[in-house]
Amino acid sequence: MDKKNLIFCLLFCLEALFLFGNTLESQNQNILLFPENYEIRQQLKDELLEPLLDIRSRAQYFPLWGTQYRVKYEKLVTNNDVFYSFINETKQGFPRDSRGSFTIKRDRANGMFRWMKIAIRQEPYCYLKITPDERRCVLDLYLFNILLYRKIVIPMDFLTLVFEPFSKIARLTENVIDWQLVLNRGNADAYYDIQNTVHEIRKLYKTIREVDDGAQNSSGRFVFIESGAVQGALKGFNCSGFAKWIVDGFYVPLTHSWIDIENLKLKHMDLRGNRWNKEYDKYRDLYFGLDWTRNLAVALEQARSGESLSYEDADVRYIKYFKYREDSGYPVKDLKLLLYILATREPGHFYLASVNNLYPKNPLFRQHFHVAALFPFFDTSGNFQIVVLDQHAEQSIDSFIDKYSSDFIHLVRIKAFGEFSLSAVE
Repeated sequence: MDKKNLIFCLLFCLEALFLFGNTLESQNQNILLFPENYEIRQQLKDELLEPLLDIRSRAQYFPLWGTQYRVKYEKLVTNNDVFYSFINETKQGFPRDSRGSFTIKRDRANGMFRWMKIAIRQEPYCYLKITPDERRCVLDLYLFNILLYRKIVIPMDFLTLVFEPFSKIARLTENVIDWQLVLNRGNADAYYDIQNTVHEIRKLYKTIREVDDGAQNSSGRFVFIESGAVQGALKGFNCSGFAKWIVDGFYVPLTHSWIDIENLKLKHMDLRGNRWNKEYDKYRDLYFGLDWTRNLAVALEQARSGESLSYEDADVRYIKYFKYREDSGYPVKDLKLLLYILATREPGHFYLASVNNLYPKNPLFRQHFHVAALFPFFDTSGNFQIVVLDQHAEQSIDSFIDKYSSDFIHLVRIKAFGEFSLSAVE
């Protein structure tokens, strides 16, 4: 190896070590900031280990050391089980899934401990479930009700682990679990442009009328997408035109024109679809939402960079733990976790989504039938939020997922930055 290559390799190794060190530091910082209540569990150790004879439900409150908040200790006795809960107080009171809260289940018949659950985020359905396994424990980790890590071994007896801090669990599993991702609280400054974009859209949102096949052409006139004919007195958008209106909010200040509709309708037949559905695509426009969202994202990025881009350059093709399906994307049921990972890994982006599914016709074909814009961010309290905007109405992410639960969703990314100015519908 010559001297030049040796220096290059050394620099590469130093950079890798620096990045690895920063990752570990961020992970450790997230663990240190996690709210603990193990002192109270230790304080009540005798009660948790008591013989299950004459026991009753009760509640008691303890100050959470080093904070202005408290911990609610709650013992709930049912016919079959006893539940010991240590619920951390928040500004909203004592929600059972508040971050850092523990619940321990014990069998009333034989006194055996069955499991303990730890809420790891403020959002619902984000928790660890730890069960005893002889002289060790196994851990399952759920994020947004999706099992992300399964049966991770913790080399410690369950009854010992019950009275240990969460940081102990994190340290014992840090080589397997990406705690930097799981515990991420974000930095609100990194999402300022996302929240500002949503704020500007909401100011005009209620004035936007729903008009089938409606959009603005390159001159800003309200037309029908398929024919190009000018709309009448009632002006507005369909879901595709609404997504274009949002992207034009960034595009117009850069170029002083609106994105050309004909360019957005371009079909890239060699890059999507297959030989069995090409004939159907000619008159059914099977991939309209896919083509439209991809072309929107590429048009804006080309205006920003001045460089020529590929049709697929804005696609979200890699998300840790998930497999991308060509021309389809990802299952809608996984959308909350998908956007959480994206917001953590690439803060400041929003996503144009094309909802699609197989239609039960002969032959089977996939159709992209709806377009929406998704804005994920972390708020100033470190909680994860998703704003869903489409032409139908602003809705919660949960209702969006319920509505399209059996479908797939294809995502393209757009960075929210620069001047954003929306045109009003008069």
